[in-house]
Amino acid sequence: MLHQQNEVIAERYQIITILGEGGMGSTYAAFDLKKSQSVAIKAISLREAKDWKILELFEREAKVLAGIDHPYIPDYIDYFELDSDEDRRFYLVQELVAGKSLAELVANDWHPTETEVKDIAIQLLNILTYLHSRSPAIIHRDIKPQNIILRQDNRIYLVDFGAVQDIYRHQGDLDKTMVGTFGYMSVEQIQGNAIPASDLYSLGCCLLFLLTQKTPAEFSTTSMKLDFASQVDVSSSFQVWLEKILEPLAENRFASAIEAAQALQNESSALVVIADKENLSNTKKSRLALSQYKNSLRYTISLGSYYPDQNKKPSYLLAKVGLTIASLFIVPEITIVGICVWLFYLGSFPNQSKSKKIALSAPSVAEKYIALEISPQTFCLERTTGIDASGLVKIDRQKGKTADIKWINRLTGDGQRIVIATRQGDTECQYAFGDKHLSQNEAEEIIDQINKFIKNTS
Repeated sequence: MLHQQNEVIAERYQIITILGEGGMGSTYAAFDLKKSQSVAIKAISLREAKDWKILELFEREAKVLAGIDHPYIPDYIDYFELDSDEDRRFYLVQELVAGKSLAELVANDWHPTETEVKDIAIQLLNILTYLHSRSPAIIHRDIKPQNIILRQDNRIYLVDFGAVQDIYRHQGDLDKTMVGTFGYMSVEQIQGNAIPASDLYSLGCCLLFLLTQKTPAEFSTTSMKLDFASQVDVSSSFQVWLEKILEPLAENRFASAIEAAQALQNESSALVVIADKENLSNTKKSRLALSQYKNSLRYTISLGSYYPDQNKKPSYLLAKVGLTIASLFIVPEITIVGICVWLFYLGSFPNQSKSKKIALSAPSVAEKYIALEISPQTFCLERTTGIDASGLVKIDRQKGKTADIKWINRLTGDGQRIVIATRQGDTECQYAFGDKHLSQNEAEEIIDQINKFIKNTS
């Protein structure tokens, strides 16, 4: 392992924990002391690199990520090198996505429904549409369950662009190196000729893994085509769609991610549509995301991450403990009374909780977020409230009936927030969303969208 917990890199990034190690180096969860935010750092060592291809792919990943701006691809933050007498190390810093990979979820006995698998497919197809429509086109080349992260708000992120290929349509510029993961690569990618349709095949393999809990390599084949029909319990229309995206010959697959998404939407009853920055003002700045289903809207504001070590960022934990000890000497009576009250509070009402707990496997990070979801029947405000040392996340929810909504308005104070007022008889209740994390334009857009949604579904 290149770095240890609490070690500070480049006088800026403090290591929290290691996330993984592989042929392309080590990846760490860290804290950016300069910008006070969670980050992921990928590091490789020149001395430990097996060949120059690893360095080439690493530099290409940094170059491509620096030009990507998509709400569900981790933000590029920094790229730098550090020299020592014994080694040269290369670092890529990105936004840290708090969640679990599809591989982790399946390993923990997760069995998604057909609707959930379709939602994941649509979200990934939206991301691929963005990548493939770039100039030049960007091909991920390593779409697999380990590189697809599901957040607690059901948003999908595509990560690890270490095998990415940016294609220039000039003779001699096409990279024909075979890069990817066995079982998830199409025939043409194995031959070193990755094209956008190659990513579609890999996506189909991931969906098959979710539906069967089996890797593509575990299926028998007929004329290079995976024999999976007898092992999936899905609608006939979805099975036809899967067969097409998993065609061994590229010309028999969907022509593009857009075409695949349209075909899936035409046969599905409830699918996710991702909001781009054109749909919501300042989306990237505020981490505001819109998930639009057939019969509901969900707005989520990401607020960073919780850590499993009792919620404390390592750079502040010792300072707070020190202040507590110092207070014992300055005002011991008050401090001791305060500690006793706190301990009494923790021991009281052990069975009384409005929070839902979600188990996470350590080491892990959990997403801080607030969310508002509304359907024709109900609306729900959701907020994460913390994570304990064992990795249990608590979520508080407030619910109301959509039919009881009397007005929705924007309140201005220390930031913008949206207030939903309901009335049942003489009782009026108000629910606030956004806290200080919305701009005026965002608040106005959300109110307008909700009003239109209620009008169209009532």
